[in-house]
Order: sequence, then C-alpha cells, then structure tokens
Amino acid sequence: MGLSFDAPPSRWQRLLTPLPLRLLLWLVVTAAVGPAYLAAPHHVADYFDDHQFHSWEQSNRITVLRYGELPQWNPYWCGGTLGVAAPEDTFFSPDYWLLRLPFGVSLGRHLAIIAMMIMGMEGMFRLARRFGSSLTGAVVAAVTYASYVRFAEFIREGAINFVVGFELLPWALLSLVLGMQSWRWRLAGGIFVGWAFVAAGTYPGPFAAIVLAFVALTLAITAKARGQERGWLPPLKSLLGIGGVAFLLSACKLVPLLVFLAQFKRVWLPVEANMAQDLLLSLLPHYGLVLGLALVGLIVADGLTSLLFAAAAFFFVLAMGDFGPLSPYHLLKQVPLFKQLRVPSRYLVPVVLFLCLGAGRTIGRLETAAALLVANSLQALKRLPKLARIAQPVGYVLAAAAAVAALVLPVRAHIASVSVAADQVYMVEPPLFLQRPFAQSRGNRRDAHIFAPLNLGSLYCITGIPVPESPLLRGDLAREEYALDPAAKVVRRDWTPNSLQLAVEATAATTVLVNQNYDRHWRSSLGTVVNHQGLLAVQVPAGKHVLQLQFRDGLLLTCIAVSALTLAVLLGLWLAHGLGMVLGWWRQWRQLPWLAVPTSPLPAANAESMPLLASDPTDDR
Repeated sequence: MGLSFDAPPSRWQRLLTPLPLRLLLWLVVTAAVGPAYLAAPHHVADYFDDHQFHSWEQSNRITVLRYGELPQWNPYWCGGTLGVAAPEDTFFSPDYWLLRLPFGVSLGRHLAIIAMMIMGMEGMFRLARRFGSSLTGAVVAAVTYASYVRFAEFIREGAINFVVGFELLPWALLSLVLGMQSWRWRLAGGIFVGWAFVAAGTYPGPFAAIVLAFVALTLAITAKARGQERGWLPPLKSLLGIGGVAFLLSACKLVPLLVFLAQFKRVWLPVEANMAQDLLLSLLPHYGLVLGLALVGLIVADGLTSLLFAAAAFFFVLAMGDFGPLSPYHLLKQVPLFKQLRVPSRYLVPVVLFLCLGAGRTIGRLETAAALLVANSLQALKRLPKLARIAQPVGYVLAAAAAVAALVLPVRAHIASVSVAADQVYMVEPPLFLQRPFAQSRGNRRDAHIFAPLNLGSLYCITGIPVPESPLLRGDLAREEYALDPAAKVVRRDWTPNSLQLAVEATAATTVLVNQNYDRHWRSSLGTVVNHQGLLAVQVPAGKHVLQLQFRDGLLLTCIAVSALTLAVLLGLWLAHGLGMVLGWWRQWRQLPWLAVPTSPLPAANAESMPLLASDPTDDR
C-alpha cells in the first residue's frame, strides 16, 4: 500500500531512531510549547470550567482515598449528582489513576498534559513514518499535531480530557493500519480508543470512532477499486476488532453514558455553522506550511497524499457545521452518540492530523529529490578532480544544513506561534483541605474547586447537561438530615459519599429528609426511599431505628466488571506473549557454551593473516 519510507536515514537523522532520544526531544518541545504547564505545578487555571473539572476529580479522589469507596455518587456538586457515570467524569481514565490519584489533582493535571503531549508526539511520529514520511517529516508532523493550537484553548478551559483523547488519536489510527496484519495491534487499538472514551470522551471518543471508520472504509473501497482480491477485508476486520475491544474496555463509561443521555437530554438549540473562509483563516497562521506541503503532494499526484488530503477535506466540511439538511454535520447529528456534540470547529483536529501526515510525506519526497540532486552533482564533478575535492565537502555541508533547516525552521516557527507563556494559564492557588463533617453550602460555580477539599457541597453550580436539582436544597441547615415531623429526632452516626447511617427516633410514622438530590439508585435498610420534591427522603415507621442509606448502581457495577474482566484478559495475553519471548531468549542463552572455544586453530599472527582481519565483516570502519 506504499505505507513505508524506503530511503535510508542519514547519519544525523539516525540520532532520532533511539526511543529515549526521541522522548527527550518531545520533552524539550513540550517545555518550549507550554512553559505554563511546567510553571506553578500545583495551581489551578484562571477559568471556571477548570475549577469545575478540578472539583469533580477532587471529589473522586476524596471518595477513594479518604472513604475507601467507588465514587458512584458525588454529593459535592449541585446538591448531589451521579459520580463516575456522569459524561464528563474522568475517574476511569488511566491518566487519572496514574497521575491524579497518587500525586494530587492539581499536580496530576499538569503532569497529564505533559505526558499526553509527549505520547501524542511519539504516536504521530510513528504514524507519519508508517504513512511514508521521512524522519524529518515525521518530526515536523509530530510536533505540529501534538501542539495543535486549540489544545492550548482546551487546557485554558480545563478540558484536559480533550487533550488526552486527541493525543491518543494517532495511536488509534496507527493501530488500525497495523491491525490489518496483527491481532496484537487490534487489541492495542481497542485500548487507545477505549481510553479516549473513559477519559470523559464526550468528544475525543466519538471523534476517534468516526476517524477510524472513515479511514477503514476508504482503504477498503480503494482496495476494491484496485481489484485486490479480498483486499477490502483487512481494514474492516481491523476496525471491528478495535471497536469490539474498545467497547468492552469502555463499557464502564460508555453504557452509563448512554443511559445518562437518554435520561437527561442535552438541549442545544442554536444551529451551528462556520464559513469555509473563516475556518481557513483560523488554520493558515499556524498551519499554512503543512497545508501547502500537503497541496504539493496532491499536485504531484502522490496517491496516498491525495487520500490524506481527501480525508482532511471531509473533516473540514464537517467543521463547517450544519449548513443544510444534507450537510455531513447535520446527518451525523441524527446518530444518538453524536447528537449531543456541539462546536463543529473541533473537527479541525482530524483536519490538522491528516494535513500533517500529507506534509510529512511531501517533506520526505523533497528530501529524496534534494539528496539525488546533490549526489548527481557530485558524481558529475568527479570528471574534474580538483574541483571535486572542494565541491564534495561543500556539497555535503550544504545538504546537511538544508536537512537540518527542513527540520528546525518549521518546528521552531510553529512552536513560536503556539507557545503559551508561563503567566497565561495557571494563576489560581490550589485549594486548602479541612477535615469536618459534610454539609451543603451555597457554593460558587466560579470557585467550585475549593468546596470538596473543605468537605462542603456547592449548590450553586452548572453542568453541560441539565440535571434535576431540588428546590428544597439548603446551604444553611443546622442538620443535613432531618424529619418532617418536628417531634422526631434524626442524628447522623456515620457519613460517606455513598452511604449514610442515621439514628431515628419517632413517635409516629414520618419522612426523613436528606439534604441531597433524589436518585433512584439509593437503597434503604428500613422503610421506603421516596422522591420528596426532588429531595432524597425515606418513609420510616414509628419507633427507634438505625437507618442505613446506600447508593448502589447495579448496571454501573456490572459494566465495571465487564471492563475489568476485559482488561484482565488483555493483560494476561500480553504477559503470556512477554513470557514466551523471555523463555525464547532463555532457551537461546542456555544453548550457548560457557566458554567460546574455536573449532579450528587460530591463524598465525603474521603478515599474511592481516588481510583476513581487515576484511572481517564485523569491522565497523
């Protein structure tokens, strides 16, 4: 399919081959692109959406570490809402468990940005190489995509989950291509796409699905058009394999998400449309070079670059939004999972991805043409020995300088255009922690991050999807649990985010009210859980009782079990594969002798034996 670059790398390019050196390069680029992400590592962004996401992640961390519970219910937000089942909750994301849980939410979010940018560059580098980029072109593509200017906007707004998911997109696409021949890559692709969904994948997850579907169908149709016998099957098989694994891994998030969206519909009335020239003008200042290089590949009739450009054009039309009943965006909005998406300009993310891949291929072709020009020129100069002795080193220096310039100049120019200064994002000090009994407070949605660490709920809040909030919620109650009958006594004996233990003493049957929103998943050890004007309530009989309230979502727990079992199977397969490799190395090692004894006498150390040493194939001269 022409998805590899055949020209051998030069000596200086060989420096990019070892993974540790590439990772060091990615770290340097990340530091240059986002000094703000390295500065003030414990601070919070100066934007209220970041405070909201910070609050949710903090409440999850408190629930796990302080109370030892799965955060099924979040009592700290809007008077009590769904926890991990909420669409924008990031609890199941691996970067949450690896970074926010052990290091704290503030520092963990900074580390997640850095780690995912590095991972995005490495994934884009590998993908670009697979799609025919030279090493130089792959570096340019990796840096340009992973530091996409809108990612900085997402970070300013607190949408770290967008950055996580979109940096995984190159890995998912690479898995699709390699998965046409390897089942292991199909499993890996399922992990990457599943990760995009569990990282609060309200956008990156569906975007990854449509990108993979578009590429797989394009490859299948192309193979069919070329008359390749059953050539259409591998891309579809790879797509289905990745999709199946991704669904099972993300069932803990995807199924509750669909149930949530069916129960609480997101209402978005404005019809969103963008003018093509406006989108182009937003791309040109930062991505004019990659657009121009992709156009060069299209003009010279490079088949694969033409397909990549067509993919970029398709997503560009999607980014234009709902400009008519037959527009792709309007049709996509009829699909349940895509119905709740908005801001069509976000489809520029895959536009930039495909343009970078096309530009990488063009850079490789230009490098090859330049190398051939230099080589042919030097070959012609060999007829003039005196001139050749001068021109040959000059030619090599000029060729090396041109190659370095092809890498450094566009990367440096791009970094300068997208760099985020240290004092532009994280300007709010981290919240303080206080151990005190939980209570609801009036709150403040613009400083939402401070309440959960104080063990306070914020009643004044906002969510992307409207959820019911009881009008009876109060932020100034003497007791958070009380009875409708003034003569009855209710005393809190124990409290966790998912459970309450109350001592109730009533002379007659009464209703115990909890200063939290009602949800159908609350269960009581006594009486009947009821919805009292949106408030969580329990009807209890007369007498002295110990009432145990517990939140338990059976569907969520079942989905978590499915995802956990799938992850365990995948880890088992990889461990078995790794163990097989180790055993193979062990068997080879055991077959080696302890002492390497030559089978024939050593040659005499005389002048006649010297040519043998000089022609030794292991000689690295």
